[in-house]
Amino acid sequence: MRAGEFFLGVALAGLAVALGRRLQGSIPVGGNVVTQVKIMPILNVSGCPLESRLPSVEGWPFEDDAAIWRQPNRSLVEAVELLGGKLDRPETVTVDAQGNVYFMEQGAGRISWAPGGDLSKHELFATTGGSPLGGVVSEAGDLIFADAAKGLMMVEHGPKRVVRFLTDRVSLSSPLDPGTTVAFPDGVTVTRDGTVYFSDAASLPPQRYPSKGDRFEVVEAVTDAVLMGPTGRLLRYSPLLGETTVLMTGLWFANGVALSYDETFVLVAGSIENRVHRYWLQGPKRGTHEVFAVLPGVPDGIALAPDGGFWLALFAELPPLATYACTRLEGSVIPLRAILARLPRALLPRIRPVGMVAKLSSEGKVLRFLLDEDGSTVRTCTSAVEHAGKLYLGNVDSTAAAVLSLR
Repeated sequence: MRAGEFFLGVALAGLAVALGRRLQGSIPVGGNVVTQVKIMPILNVSGCPLESRLPSVEGWPFEDDAAIWRQPNRSLVEAVELLGGKLDRPETVTVDAQGNVYFMEQGAGRISWAPGGDLSKHELFATTGGSPLGGVVSEAGDLIFADAAKGLMMVEHGPKRVVRFLTDRVSLSSPLDPGTTVAFPDGVTVTRDGTVYFSDAASLPPQRYPSKGDRFEVVEAVTDAVLMGPTGRLLRYSPLLGETTVLMTGLWFANGVALSYDETFVLVAGSIENRVHRYWLQGPKRGTHEVFAVLPGVPDGIALAPDGGFWLALFAELPPLATYACTRLEGSVIPLRAILARLPRALLPRIRPVGMVAKLSSEGKVLRFLLDEDGSTVRTCTSAVEHAGKLYLGNVDSTAAAVLSLR
């Protein structure tokens, strides 16, 4: 299964809901009432291919950035492929302060690396035996990673590279969801003092598929998550206390996670919601959350940029019906989701292969939009990390990563 099936539930369920309701009126968006919802026609393409797919919604955050989103460009075409054929679905590429480049190979259940960024020295770093997704190197030099099949994990700094388990269950002391299982660890970030913030994408974990080499298939699990609804969460793990606490619930496939430069807030992507949320860690809004950005695509990995902004990988375009469905799906369509889960693949929506990466300011404003509109060089981006003037790109649907010079 590929990117098209990612939208099985939201796109078709949105169509079913739309048949019984007008596509114009007042709807709740992020807790606020937004009026005059208009879905642009799928045909009648003008200018940038994205233009006809962008929902025009008065009051949505990306309305102010529409000119940037719709401006045609081929910035990502200039990216260079890394280690073609030598990686197995590198969901995340991350780089530490010493320039070592790490590849979270979701398909192979392993982590490889290029010491000092030298690709000729690319080799195995650690075997997880699961499905590593997000990863980041801590101040202490440990590689903290989210393994969708095993939990929150780490590779200890040092020559032995010991793989350690951290958590896969919420502590009983957590105000939200105490004692529950962390079913689908996905994105991860770590503070300077070692506190870990990570996402639990959905309440249903990925499964092994004997027909596919007994490997974990994350994209299959994403389809299930679409049908289940918003069961994703943002969590915190304290290594000093050994406690795991739920901070946010109700996210529709919680994905990438990133801390602000001053660590006053943490971001978490809701992929099926096409938005990024901000959870405040300090200040007068501490303990509250809000919408940080709404996007014309599926947000995946997020990473702090050296200038204090954020790089955001967009896995694919978001069909207008999916956008509409995310604002209207309610309990009444749960049986419909179950039906959709059994549709033959021939009836599933096809998603155009496209490469998209956005640069956001510390307040969620779009600063840059990098595009490969036909996916010739970069497509289905799942992570974007900047280091030394280069943007390293992960791809969960490929046997290669990529890098783009920003200079």
